[in-house]
Amino acid sequence: MRNPAHKSLKSLILSAVCFLTAFSAYSVQKNFDKFGGGFAATGQLSGIGYTSKLYDATNGLPTSDANYILGSKDGYVWLGGYNGVIRYDGSYFERLSTSAGLTSGRTFFEDSQNRIWVGTNDNGVVVMEGEKARRYTYKDGLPASSIRSFAEDKAGTIFIATSSGLAFVRDTGLLYPLSDSRLIKEEVTKLEADSTGKVYGQTTNGIIFVIINRNITKVYTSEELGMQRITAMLVDPFNPGKLYLCDEGGSIYYGDFGQKSSQMLKIDILPVKSVQWISYECGRVWICSASQIGYIDSDKKLILLQNLPLTSAIQMLTSDYQGNIWACSSTQGVIKVVSNNFVNISREAKLPKKTIYANCIHGDRLYIGTETGLYIIDRDKKEIKNKLTEFIGDSRIRCLSEDKENNIWIGTFTNEKGLVCQEPDGKIISFTTKNGMPSNMIRTLKISRDGSLLCGTNNGLAIIKDKKIIKTFGTEEIIKNPILLTVEEASDGKIYAGSNGDGIYVIDGSKITRYGRDEGLTSDVVMRIKEDRKHDVLWIVTSNSLQYMQHGMIKNVSSFPYNNNYDLYLNKSDELWVLASSGIYTASAEDLLSDEVNDYRLYTVANGLPSTVTANSFSTLEPNGNLYICCREGVTCVNINDYSEQTSQAKAAVNSIYCGNKKIMPNEKGVYIIPASKERIKLTASVMDYTMSNPPVRIFLEGADGDGITVNRNALYPLEYTGLSYGSYRFHIQVLSHNKKEVMLDKAIEIIKTPQLYEIFFVKVSLISMLVLIAGFIVWRTMKSTVITKQYRQIQQAKEEAELANKTKSRFLSNMSQEIITPINTIMCMDEMIRRENAKDVPKDYFLSVMNYGQTIHTAAESLLNLINDLLEMTKIESGKFSLSETEYNVKDLLRSVIISNRIKSSDKDLRFDVSIDKVLPSRLYGDVGKIKHVLLNLLSNAIKYTVEGGISLQISMESRTNDKCDLCIRVSDTGNGMKPEVIETIFDAYGAFEKEAKDFHLKTGLGLDISRRFAELMGGVLVCTSDIGKGSEFIFTLTQKIIDQTPIGNFTETDEEEKGGSYTPEFIAPDADVIVASENFTNLSSIENLLKATKVFVTRANGRQDFLDKIRGNQFNVAFIDHLLFENDSKVLEEIVAQVKRYEPNLPVYVITENASSGEDFYKSKGFGGMLTLPVDPVLLEKTIMRHLSKEMMEIPKKDKAGE
Repeated sequence: MRNPAHKSLKSLILSAVCFLTAFSAYSVQKNFDKFGGGFAATGQLSGIGYTSKLYDATNGLPTSDANYILGSKDGYVWLGGYNGVIRYDGSYFERLSTSAGLTSGRTFFEDSQNRIWVGTNDNGVVVMEGEKARRYTYKDGLPASSIRSFAEDKAGTIFIATSSGLAFVRDTGLLYPLSDSRLIKEEVTKLEADSTGKVYGQTTNGIIFVIINRNITKVYTSEELGMQRITAMLVDPFNPGKLYLCDEGGSIYYGDFGQKSSQMLKIDILPVKSVQWISYECGRVWICSASQIGYIDSDKKLILLQNLPLTSAIQMLTSDYQGNIWACSSTQGVIKVVSNNFVNISREAKLPKKTIYANCIHGDRLYIGTETGLYIIDRDKKEIKNKLTEFIGDSRIRCLSEDKENNIWIGTFTNEKGLVCQEPDGKIISFTTKNGMPSNMIRTLKISRDGSLLCGTNNGLAIIKDKKIIKTFGTEEIIKNPILLTVEEASDGKIYAGSNGDGIYVIDGSKITRYGRDEGLTSDVVMRIKEDRKHDVLWIVTSNSLQYMQHGMIKNVSSFPYNNNYDLYLNKSDELWVLASSGIYTASAEDLLSDEVNDYRLYTVANGLPSTVTANSFSTLEPNGNLYICCREGVTCVNINDYSEQTSQAKAAVNSIYCGNKKIMPNEKGVYIIPASKERIKLTASVMDYTMSNPPVRIFLEGADGDGITVNRNALYPLEYTGLSYGSYRFHIQVLSHNKKEVMLDKAIEIIKTPQLYEIFFVKVSLISMLVLIAGFIVWRTMKSTVITKQYRQIQQAKEEAELANKTKSRFLSNMSQEIITPINTIMCMDEMIRRENAKDVPKDYFLSVMNYGQTIHTAAESLLNLINDLLEMTKIESGKFSLSETEYNVKDLLRSVIISNRIKSSDKDLRFDVSIDKVLPSRLYGDVGKIKHVLLNLLSNAIKYTVEGGISLQISMESRTNDKCDLCIRVSDTGNGMKPEVIETIFDAYGAFEKEAKDFHLKTGLGLDISRRFAELMGGVLVCTSDIGKGSEFIFTLTQKIIDQTPIGNFTETDEEEKGGSYTPEFIAPDADVIVASENFTNLSSIENLLKATKVFVTRANGRQDFLDKIRGNQFNVAFIDHLLFENDSKVLEEIVAQVKRYEPNLPVYVITENASSGEDFYKSKGFGGMLTLPVDPVLLEKTIMRHLSKEMMEIPKKDKAGE
């Protein structure tokens, strides 16, 4: 007879072997890509952590209850709760219609035909096959309407567990009850089949049974097996007949069905009791009680997952196709556990949540500096307390460092501990202000190449060597802010110290220099300086940007997507990991150096970072790439050399297709047929990716217009079309790589849009032909009538109306321009008075500001005046009334007036302005200087305006000379974009024919070039243009002028060397001179009086024509000025005034003041006037006009040093 003890031992050994083989067999048969949260949480992924996310009524679920979860083969996650059935695709929680009986979800099952069986709490069973649904209720023979579980045998029979017995559905679709006297009125809580098709069951009362060929063959109670009440059961899918049984006493038994507990492998899981769920997921056996979730490791030990957001009423757990763990609670909602490259070291070491300011690897230990003391953990993540942690106490630690002699240095910030050093033998040394430290508030540490320690404090820098303070910096005059946030030693031995508000101090021996905003820093608060020997730069992190220094020059990385950064680290792939307040950015170092950061990644709390990075903290990078990051709630570790992007293939599907309000379903071949309709088509895609990666997704309709939509998965929205033409299309759902350069998944679905009647080709051709025939007939009948006669009359009428409108337009422009010149005159005269103000006893800054404002007003007014003059000139040109107004002029004065103003404009745009003036040009010429100046100003202004870089040039030469005539050639060239040959002629079109073509060049010429060409032609000259695309343009203006003074101008200078700076100096001073000014415009009277104030000339006002005549009758005046508006545009009135003036004062010179120079000065001279002054009045011309009529004895010519008297 065999010894029972030997038999029991043999069973135990066999059970243990089967248990161990299950671990290796499972991962092979499940065929997971090992990156899901289930693998990470169980330690099967080296260096990868995990994180959990809770879904409840606040972020997607209708209510915070869930009874069951299923991860189906097509990628969807099904949730059952009291509120119904929900299908989740990673983006949307879709609550299914209750019309088919989906009122309260209790359990799910996916059979071999991919049908979803839904067990409800109160409404029987609903079987879903695509959009079709079939329902089984008590009317069909269900023992109860509350369903608990499903299973399928090899024959395809589906077994149904209810709250009061069993039933099964055969492949015919018919339902049959499954009765057994041993299970009468038992609530069957779980059914599960093994690999041979045997179905095992478990009841609430702890009974287990087996079903073979639709018959219950064996039944055992918990007492019969020698166990406490069985609360959960798992069938081993790799070893037929083997089960895991959990009892309420805190044990799991593994062995053959029907074996007593003494013959089975026992696993102690205390303190967890009353396990209510057990299943195989991701290569491990998982269990959950009402408040805890854990797994059995390869050493048969229970490992509980810590810090999960589910803590009560936990019902069950499962895994999805990616290997992520899902668990549900009937009161708290649903969680998913996903893999995470970021490992929460503090959580694994069971350290309290603390803000971490610094960490350091010292030997085989990790030193962690927090806001309230020092923590030390070993490689097994066990906390160590020693004399050093006791000495530090609750002091805040800002930095940590290990030197070459294996000393550990701790920079404290509170409790007056200062800089603390622990030697290898355990001896602790403290450096404070008592023994020479600049401050006890330590902020940063750096070990230099010679082994000395650079210590940045709140009051400067200390250099420590051989445990002695050998040098301090901070009291030097150049150091305005001694609070140092970062210290770095460059390869040339210079020390770079970043301050908290005064830029960077560079210490070279005893010499200190400074870099601030004037040297290129975007902020004087410098958070971090890091040497990068590979790229020969110093990276600089300021409070508002990322920069770098190379060869002494600071350059800004303006394309970096974020500005509130803290620190950066370079990995072996030449990528920079930038720690920032919003998370962690990664980008190519070359992209940063070239300032072309377009491709980058961002890791945040939303996609894996356990908590946000601590500002101005000091993390640690190991040679193997492990980066220990200081965060707000602990230390986080990530390997930046071997970061897993979790690129497993996701699954995609069509979520829905709607035509208007009608949902389109696929046919038996999976093709979507959209009916003939004009309604909006809406295509919604689902990408079932539950990881933290959030990949880019592109959806588009092949065959339709547009590029579709490309967004990250969590931002995916429907693709919509209005008026989609009939035809065949392919709806593509693509999952892209993170740089969007590779297509990781391309799911294509065929869609056919049926045509409407009018879209059919034959019908369309017939309709068009009919319309053409009808239109031809109508045209024939219309032409046969009087339409041609009517059109002729209409054309004639339109011509007359156009001519009238053109005349009205010209008159309107002329009148409006003249009306506008009056206030411009006032503005420019008042501005002239402002700029004449004496600086004596006025603060310099205030005076300079006023002068700058005055110059700005003058420039703006001149621009407006030029525009008005252009309008007036164009009006005269179109009416044929423009003519020359020739006078002699000083060539140097003309050139200076043109060059100086444009020199300022070119300097404002950093453009080069080259001037070349022929030395043999005559000093004085005779011609229409106003029109010449107009042409030059327009050409130079356009050249500056449309040149972005490079420069412009002005060349003036005398080409030939005959007697008293000379031929001049003026060339204005630029380095702008240039123009096409066919475009050049259109630039002289006043109304912008060039505008359309010029959009590529960003040019708009306005009226100026057309007027300039017409002026050139009026003066007998020529204005032409040559241009090369990409090289620039050149305008050539040639004309002939009469020589008055042939003396060569010699070397041209842009300023008159005889002139000196200072306040305004009038051309003369004549207190005994009398001038009368006649106008009904008070502003004009005041303006002229103010302009003559510096000359001390006595100005008499006349407020009208009669007042003017009355005052000259009894008084002696040297010069008279009269507003042309007093003539009322009546030549008879003008002649009458001239006659009366000659009768009263025959020798009195009278000048006309007008804003309309169209009549010309010769016109007024022919009528007996001395000449004409145009508004706005030129102050210098006004003074020179008066000087011509004063004797030398009456005038004093002031010297420059008398300016302002």
